[in-house]
Amino acid sequence: MKTEKAKQAFLDYPNNIGKIRKVKDIHGKDDIFVIADEIRLPQHNNPNKLIVFQKLEHQTNKKLTEYRFGYYMIGVKEGMKGKWVWGQFCLMIPSIDLKKLLKQANDKGWNI
Repeated sequence: MKTEKAKQAFLDYPNNIGKIRKVKDIHGKDDIFVIADEIRLPQHNNPNKLIVFQKLEHQTNKKLTEYRFGYYMIGVKEGMKGKWVWGQFCLMIPSIDLKKLLKQANDKGWNI
């Protein structure tokens, strides 16, 4: 059963479309990309987990498009309690939700 805070948080899903991110590659060089599109899907058996599938367009190599899986959880620690927090570990996803994500990406015309 969803808590009141979880219900409120679901109304305010994070939206990263258009945001610019910078990461370091294996050699320590900056890699800049834009989150060109994003699919958000609450995990069917965990109302406090929001799965995201992102289409990334690299700025350092204009021809490179990549895809990233991630997730948010409703925070429980002080300061982030009741807010969406980006997951720091590898995504674990039920097959039913993976199929939904891939179908939505296909419907959007992503080249996957």
